[in-house]
Amino acid sequence: MSGPHYGWAGVLACALAVTGGTRYQAPPVSKMIASENRKVSARAGSLIAWGESLVDRMPIVRSIYNGVKQVAETVFSQTEAKFDKACLIQYPRPGVWGVGFVSTPAKGEVLAKLPADEVLTVFLPTTPNPTSGFLLYVPREDVIFLDMSVEDAAKLIISAGLVYPSPPRPPEPPAPPK
Repeated sequence: MSGPHYGWAGVLACALAVTGGTRYQAPPVSKMIASENRKVSARAGSLIAWGESLVDRMPIVRSIYNGVKQVAETVFSQTEAKFDKACLIQYPRPGVWGVGFVSTPAKGEVLAKLPADEVLTVFLPTTPNPTSGFLLYVPREDVIFLDMSVEDAAKLIISAGLVYPSPPRPPEPPAPPK
């Protein structure tokens, strides 16, 4: 190819010459943002739905987020079927402890087939995706109940041990009589 090469600037100059020099004026940034906000609101319905649509496009983040969301909805819902207490059990071998959730005492055929008299159903979630885990039937004497709430235990598990619940504050001593 002989002659000068003008690149994109040359193409733009030719386009302006062909269209009679009409220039495109970009709308102000605030109008562009408002337009995008309307598009997002119309498409997603809310900021949360828009954020979830972004997360749905990220394969690894999507699986972790959806798992955490399912467990949070289950643990934090105000229905009859919920975990009673957070606990510690030795799993997968003696001397190694895991945080679990006691759901119910074992019943029916499961209880009838087990040698212990009192057996608890314990869900031992995995970290950081607590929607997967192990359903274990553990003799009551092998379960150590924790004082922390189920919500605090869930935060501990989801954060992979990085977020510990605050210890309860000791009660204030009574004020001296006047």
